[in-house]
Amino acid sequence: MLTSKKRSPQRAQGAKRQTRADIEGAIQRAFFQMVSVHAGPDVLIWSCPNEGNRGKVQTAKLKAMGLLPGAADVIAIWEGGGLLIEFKSPEAYRTAHHGQSGAQQEFQGRAQRVGWPYVVVARWEDAWHQLEAHGAPLARVLRETPMTRFVVPSGAEAAAKECAAAARRGHL
Repeated sequence: MLTSKKRSPQRAQGAKRQTRADIEGAIQRAFFQMVSVHAGPDVLIWSCPNEGNRGKVQTAKLKAMGLLPGAADVIAIWEGGGLLIEFKSPEAYRTAHHGQSGAQQEFQGRAQRVGWPYVVVARWEDAWHQLEAHGAPLARVLRETPMTRFVVPSGAEAAAKECAAAARRGHL
């Protein structure tokens, strides 16, 4: 006779525990939803996908093509300025060095030595405020409206709900 082991309700439903990378990705996606709607044409913002599990050969090829361990998650540039942004989960942000690896700390130091501002944030709103504080030419709608009063794009709202659900489950 075959018997099956009981699984926790979460496992039985196929749910998996969110990792820090999942949470940080959700925060970054929420940020880019806001960027896509409200950043304006005079600022260029992109991500630097630097994480992931790769084999030794693939890693060597990427390093030969300029992959830099520890590089910031997001680069923002505009006439006369720029900002490097590292996203961390709220849980990681509360730890020493805001959860940065040694390579990320080294990158931050090098970037700041050559005059580039670098910030570590745990919420998309903080990243947006940092852009404003560093003089990024953002759309006026967010500068003139308190953050609690504007309409959040659907993708950002979904990412925020994803983060809130993870916090309720104790994964943050």
